[in-house]
Amino acid sequence: MKVSVLMPIYNTREEFLRAAIESTLNQTFTDFEFLIIDDASTYPLEHIVKSYNDSRIKYYKNEVNLGISKTRNKLLDLAQGEYLAIMDHDDISLPERFAKQVKILDENPKIGVVGSWHGFTNRDKIFKRPVTNKEQKYTIFFECPLHHPTTMIRKNILTKYNIRYREDYFPAEDFKLWADLYDKTEFYNIPEVLFIYRNDYKNTTSNQEELLHNQVNKVFYDLKKSFPEHYKIALVRKKLLKHLKIVAKPIQYILSLLALFRYSFIYLILEYKIKDNKCETK
Repeated sequence: MKVSVLMPIYNTREEFLRAAIESTLNQTFTDFEFLIIDDASTYPLEHIVKSYNDSRIKYYKNEVNLGISKTRNKLLDLAQGEYLAIMDHDDISLPERFAKQVKILDENPKIGVVGSWHGFTNRDKIFKRPVTNKEQKYTIFFECPLHHPTTMIRKNILTKYNIRYREDYFPAEDFKLWADLYDKTEFYNIPEVLFIYRNDYKNTTSNQEELLHNQVNKVFYDLKKSFPEHYKIALVRKKLLKHLKIVAKPIQYILSLLALFRYSFIYLILEYKIKDNKCETK
């Protein structure tokens, strides 16, 4: 088994759940198992999942609500694949997502996590995250460099270092995962949209913004404490880039002004030549 797709579900609206399931089943890459765990939803979802007659789907249900971190860890334990494709219960993976991520991991053994840029269900915008490992390792001290549900992870990296989702960092357990992997492997984001994020209704994250903010800050603190020299370099780089942008504005203005004079001069010369040619023909 090449890939295990991991999708926890909880009280998901039927049309959103069906869109997520169908976007997974319709991938051009087909060598995967599709693990779905219902975290004791308060209304039935099993009939929706089982309406799809596809042997790749393996459905489980928690007897009691365990929360997202414990449920994600159950999915890790159940997974048989070499790579783990993260999938949220209401988002959409575009058809080439798995194929392109598998290719990156197959051809680049140093990369342990590969994500992508993503779009949104309710607006025409692309969320671009840093692409290279170097860029992401600088970025992680100030913002999350990978959008969790776009990612595919080498399972053996998690197994080797016994890395799991941390319940005490909920709802930033995904960001904490990247922090725990910071010095263990390389990251990469495919610079194209392979995923559509649903943000047109209230989800778990938006309902817990204050807690999320506090937990994200806790991850930042852990990173700075564990890698102080790396943080200093990242901070200096951030300040350099900020000031380069400030300096670039007047330089761009001067270059534009010079270009204005240059093209005005060329325009006048060409106009003169045309008029001169007309006079000669007469």
